[in-house]
Amino acid sequence: MQQFTKENQNMMLDLFHRGRKEGKVALKYSDEFLINFSKH
Repeated sequence: MQQFTKENQNMMLDLFHRGRKEGKVALKYSDEFLINFSKH
């Protein structure tokens, strides 16, 4: 289960970074914020 969570997190981070590059994700949101946000 831990492994799945880690891979999932990496995938989310990848999406966030891509979103930032494309201007879809505001730069003011940090990775930590986004990870916490996506957990709820």
